[in-house]
Amino acid sequence: MFSTTIFTNLDECRAECEISDGSSVVAVVYEGRDGWHVNMLRIVSADQHQDLDASVAEAKERLSHYMNRFGEDVPEGLTRAAV
Repeated sequence: MFSTTIFTNLDECRAECEISDGSSVVAVVYEGRDGWHVNMLRIVSADQHQDLDASVAEAKERLSHYMNRFGEDVPEGLTRAAV
């Protein structure tokens, strides 16, 4: 079973979602102007692929509600805290 956590990547100025198995982060999901990206941080077992695919779909759905999830058009002069 995987869990998802939404966070803001301040270096990239975008919303991202970590997918974790409870002990470590398995993947990071984010959307750019060129589409969705899934950065796998470690390999999962074959019997976990279906659950991971469902978690990636959940991450995409959750992230789709964030207005500035692409990390573009950030207003000039904002501090990291304001972003």
